[in-house]
Amino acid sequence: MPPFTSEQFHAITRANPECVWNALTATGVPLDYLHGMTADTDWQPGARVTLALADQWRLTGEVLAAERPHRLSYTLDDPPGSPSVYVTWELRRTGVGTIIRLNVDEPWPFTSSTEDLESAWLPVLSSLVKHLEPAAFGAVAILTDRSICYRVCN
Repeated sequence: MPPFTSEQFHAITRANPECVWNALTATGVPLDYLHGMTADTDWQPGARVTLALADQWRLTGEVLAAERPHRLSYTLDDPPGSPSVYVTWELRRTGVGTIIRLNVDEPWPFTSSTEDLESAWLPVLSSLVKHLEPAAFGAVAILTDRSICYRVCN
């Protein structure tokens, strides 16, 4: 097995875990937070997952875990036939909403640094929060230690 580079990202949203789960597991519609890709799967462990952007781009993998509304884990092969990228979303209810933790493990040499993972996945997490809180943007995103916090602007 090739060595991996790993990165973990955090965000907080006012949405409850069920809303976050529903956004993460939506199928058959373009997902704005995933660059408009459409998911095709039943989100059952062992099931095939396909993320596609029209006829331009297609990623396939396997659902590893789906523990509603707490943990969703799957692999993606990019390019097909290459070692898998492991993506895990963990959700934890807080007094004000949900903490979202995104873990990404990608094999070397496909990722040359954690900055590559950050460039690829931090915008996905940020867009997910925007998707969940459309009325809050006028909000300010504060990035510290790869965590995103939102403060509503008045």
